[in-house]
Amino acid sequence: MTDTVAFVSGDTTFSPDMRELIRQTVETLKLDIVQGLAFEQSPKVFRSQGIRKNPSKLGGIVASRLKSLSKETKFARPDYSKSLPLQQLYTGDIRNLARKHNVELMSKVPVVDQTDHAKALGFIARDIANEDQIKNLHENLFAIEVDPETVKMDAKAALHAALPSLEVSPAVARMIADRQKLVGVIDWSKIFADISDGSDNDGDDEEPADPIQLNRGLKFRLHRVKCVDETNPEWPGDDEIAAGGVAVNWNEDTTQINEFRVGNSFDDGESKFYNPPRVLKNFSLDDAEFPADFMVAMALAEKDNGGLSKFIDDLWEAIRDHVEVILIAVGAAAGLAIGAGVGGTVGTAIGGPLGTIIGLAAGAIIGALVGWLISALKDDIFEPQSAAVRLPSHDSAFAGGSLTSPTMTLNFRNHGGHYRAYYSWQIVR
Repeated sequence: MTDTVAFVSGDTTFSPDMRELIRQTVETLKLDIVQGLAFEQSPKVFRSQGIRKNPSKLGGIVASRLKSLSKETKFARPDYSKSLPLQQLYTGDIRNLARKHNVELMSKVPVVDQTDHAKALGFIARDIANEDQIKNLHENLFAIEVDPETVKMDAKAALHAALPSLEVSPAVARMIADRQKLVGVIDWSKIFADISDGSDNDGDDEEPADPIQLNRGLKFRLHRVKCVDETNPEWPGDDEIAAGGVAVNWNEDTTQINEFRVGNSFDDGESKFYNPPRVLKNFSLDDAEFPADFMVAMALAEKDNGGLSKFIDDLWEAIRDHVEVILIAVGAAAGLAIGAGVGGTVGTAIGGPLGTIIGLAAGAIIGALVGWLISALKDDIFEPQSAAVRLPSHDSAFAGGSLTSPTMTLNFRNHGGHYRAYYSWQIVR
């Protein structure tokens, strides 16, 4: 078995063109958010201009988050109020971006629809010109790789895996297990494949049976959260940290990772340990199509204001949809059937390798936008960090045939502080 299990943890290695697409998309979405917040704060002014509803989906999401914030946060604005502080956002830099992208903020047309994506971002067509190129980009994203060895199962594990699924006599299974003691390690996946149809195949020209799926689930597990450096000001009071986020399945389905309080008294060097590890997400592999990619976007907040997970989930959905629209527009202008070329249909959700690229790009965009909102609005969220894993096949394993990945880290740096989350992936059989 030569399958490779690969990881993405934290910083992602994008191609130069994809980095430029992310940068320009962040600029456009900043303008989009400002447009939406302005409508939320002064709807009568917009309605006087014939604009009846908020033109920005993202602006509405951010406005809901800001209105829910507590003034008791360690980073509260001195002028805290329920009104939306556009003055901190509508800066000279934002006005320059509006001129650069030829955007009119007092328009009924959403900012994201005022841009000719195909013209402005046509350079990305080189990256998505064909399926092979997309696969190369996908491979490059998973820069940290672990080379597994042949999966080795002892007799007890093999019996446990085989008997519920196959019509095998327990005595015969026991004989196979005893044989292992004499001849050494047996490739159980090959045996399962040979007998999985339950028939006595004597070599006739019948199609081989599908192999038994060994891997049935995948867990994202949190081992520890360490306060490397407490947020500023380091007095009065200790940091109160909550966590949450969003998980993305192999077929692009998303679910919230319900927020939970990690601890309420973090000082420099202190850690919260989870023993056994806390499972933040259980992915099912029962219907997965391989190779299969899974992603978790994890967020920390200095204090739980409520709605952290929903905020990250809503941001992820809106931004992913926007990146899909960009790539479909660029592809159409270049004569490329983007959706159809990677297993989807143009105009619908894009899956496959390009779907993973879109998800990781959305995670990078969320981090940039949240960082911008933090500095301007004193929100208490740390920039979210993404982790992803790719399982090449139904029987993939980690290094040495292990069902558990190495422990990896995500680093959260904001508010003058630094927190590190230690996590691992675990395959369930």
